[in-house]
Amino acid sequence: MLTLEEELERKPRYFRTSSEHSPIEQHRQKKIVIITGVTMLVLIIVSLSWELPFLLNNNEEEKVNVEVEPPPSTSKEGFYLRAALSADSTVCPPIGRRILEKGGSAVDAAIAVLFCQGVADPHRSGIGGGMYMLIYQREKRSAVSIDARESAPSLAHADMFQENRNGSFKGGMSIAVPGELLGLWEAHKRFGVIPWKNWWNHPYIYPVQEMFTNPNTGEVLKSGDIMKNHRLGKTLRMIAESGPSCFYNGSLTTELIADIQRAGGILQPSDLHSYKVRWSEPISNTVLSDGEELVMFTSPPPSGGVVLTNILNILKGYNMGPQDNNGTSNQAITLHRIIEAFKFSYAKRSLLGDPMFVNVTQTVDELLSKTHAEAERQKIDDYKTVNDISFYGSVFSQPEDSGTTHICVVAPNGDAVSATSTINYNFGSGVMSNSTGILLNDEMDDFNLPSNTNNEETLPFSANFNRLVKDPLINVSCYSYK
Repeated sequence: MLTLEEELERKPRYFRTSSEHSPIEQHRQKKIVIITGVTMLVLIIVSLSWELPFLLNNNEEEKVNVEVEPPPSTSKEGFYLRAALSADSTVCPPIGRRILEKGGSAVDAAIAVLFCQGVADPHRSGIGGGMYMLIYQREKRSAVSIDARESAPSLAHADMFQENRNGSFKGGMSIAVPGELLGLWEAHKRFGVIPWKNWWNHPYIYPVQEMFTNPNTGEVLKSGDIMKNHRLGKTLRMIAESGPSCFYNGSLTTELIADIQRAGGILQPSDLHSYKVRWSEPISNTVLSDGEELVMFTSPPPSGGVVLTNILNILKGYNMGPQDNNGTSNQAITLHRIIEAFKFSYAKRSLLGDPMFVNVTQTVDELLSKTHAEAERQKIDDYKTVNDISFYGSVFSQPEDSGTTHICVVAPNGDAVSATSTINYNFGSGVMSNSTGILLNDEMDDFNLPSNTNNEETLPFSANFNRLVKDPLINVSCYSYK
């Protein structure tokens, strides 16, 4: 039996992993010495006497932290004979691989990897947030979709951030009802093969020791240091033994709610008690790949699945092939077409919302219509773009997403899972439950607020106004091919 370190050093036989590099933060600040004088002679003398020190001081640097975008990550195409698994963190896919090798299902592997992602990359996902999951069954040639997104607390209302705009994305008020844990449980009940308890005993699912500081030196952890969270480890052990009931209606509920309320949040125990996962039929659409027509399944609103479908329908009319990537000129035109397709598709996103509260049928039908997509494609000029958002059919600008992770699993039997997990912005609300070690989401910022703007300075659109137990519109989608 290989140790964890030996296993992670091994080259995976059937699996591909990908990782993202952390940003390097650097900022330069120059000191400038200004010399003035009364007369021309004094000015010349002073200027000459200070010239060399000025040049030396001008080269001095003071380094302070500033956020810098990381460079684009590379990606390689891979071919696998039996199964495949991809995730953001390099330490998590081997756990999913081990599950599959023990006869676990695609859902078993996906659940294990998502729990690991919440520990290894807590700033992007975890049980303090929510998820979408799309499950494809090869034998039935069918798929189902799970909506386990966060919902608005029962005390939430549309005007709750009028006096504090920043409250929607940082602090206790920004926390919505977490849904990921119950979503994973429901998926396992229906499609799991390995018993819930059996695949938890893994070092990366059970973290130990303190978080953020080195227990030996007391110093704040540096880049490359291993961060561990013993409180989260204790919480996960309880979930392994009793399932999600301890979280939503049990021993963890009172402590978690108390921590959230101490941070200024409005979640009530009843919000956790009443949380429900939604099962739905995915949206399907035909797409072209190397001349072959495939059926693509994607998650329905309030996810961005129909937006993705419209993008592909627009690009389908170009019948793209290898020739479109040959030479700088062709590459530029191809990228321009893709960007324009995104603009037309995202313009309709402001008309989407939670279908339980908003009628989105007409918008969904338009985004799925190939005729509508072709009409938009005809508006694309290969040699110019338009800065007026109304040209693309939008009257609202929209925020960018961050703090999200995605995994894909293909099992040896052909079953597949595509899942997107998020706590919204990086590190979510910035609130960690002291009793449970759970880093909590700031999904209340995904709702648009009337007569107000969120932290991205976007105009609100009523289809996504905050309502009781409503799921916010989110710019993610899960998809799978048949």
